[in-house]
Amino acid sequence: MGDLFDLIILDTRYYDCGIADGSESSLLLASTHERVFYTNFRGDSSANCPSLRTEALFGAWSETKSCSAIGSKKRQARWLEMTGTQAYTGSRNRTLKHIYDKEINNNQNWVADLTWTGKKPYDPDSGDGSVGVELAGTAVSSGGRSGPLTSSDSGSRTELERNSVFQWQDGYYRRYFILHLNHEKMTAQFLGSPSVATRNAWDLPLANLTMLRGVNHLERPVAGGRVETGALRGGEVKHTNLTFNTETNEWKVIGFEKMYL
Repeated sequence: MGDLFDLIILDTRYYDCGIADGSESSLLLASTHERVFYTNFRGDSSANCPSLRTEALFGAWSETKSCSAIGSKKRQARWLEMTGTQAYTGSRNRTLKHIYDKEINNNQNWVADLTWTGKKPYDPDSGDGSVGVELAGTAVSSGGRSGPLTSSDSGSRTELERNSVFQWQDGYYRRYFILHLNHEKMTAQFLGSPSVATRNAWDLPLANLTMLRGVNHLERPVAGGRVETGALRGGEVKHTNLTFNTETNEWKVIGFEKMYL
């Protein structure tokens, strides 16, 4: 996209990928695809912001009680294989080594600092040691945590306690995010639906995140120190339920009887 950003999209849907055994030889991409990726994703691009989009959660993260909602242990293991790079340690480590070796700045996909856990030092309070930002969205029509918001927020706090790279996490709202980029910074506006059980025009602002040019981590305080829901490292959660109607431009506190399909 000119000198503003490069966008590389990886298709990881089982095209000659290796066995998901967590070994150093494991391949999330076919070897040919991986070589093409490394050739094009580099630090000497004239673009201000190299950007990578994948279908898999990329960073290293710990499994938590969230997986229990998926069902049996076998289904949980299958879900983890399909949605993350945990089972493809080799591919993830080779990619992270490529980012460090090529000194690629401002790599963003999805809300965590992107680090090479266990290999490179990282400070979760300042973000020092991060090589980028991972921004993760949900499927808009998928299910989420059941029960009241307070219970969901408690689950999110557990996620942050177990994953030092996580800066904000929410498992209740189905959401999407809008990226705004210029030559000085990138901002991500996360918006959630108050209900995906029925069609509606309402958007609930959840969090606004910023990453500055040449700084490979989320700007502190993350999200300005405040989010609508979930858990925020070093900040507060303030439930307002103040929701925007995208058809009438009206702001209103609303609620729906049913959240998920």
